[in-house]
Amino acid sequence: MGSAIDLGIQLGKFFLEGEQKQLGDALRRAGGKSRNTGPNRREFGDFVEGLKAAGEVGTKNSRGDFTFRELVGLAKLFLGID
Repeated sequence: MGSAIDLGIQLGKFFLEGEQKQLGDALRRAGGKSRNTGPNRREFGDFVEGLKAAGEVGTKNSRGDFTFRELVGLAKLFLGID
């Protein structure tokens, strides 16, 4: 039986992987598969976190997370697509 700490680490990894998938999906939707490389996804994640740190928040929940539609819009901004 694993400890509560092990469970917390596993859950954190699960949620991080889900967030990474959503970021990749938003990049694909915004600019096609050719623009969804690993570095782009990481850089886009940093871009989104920077916006949140600067006070830009999404409407998904009370934490200020972005909806998928909002992430697609931010991906277009990140990629320089009008």
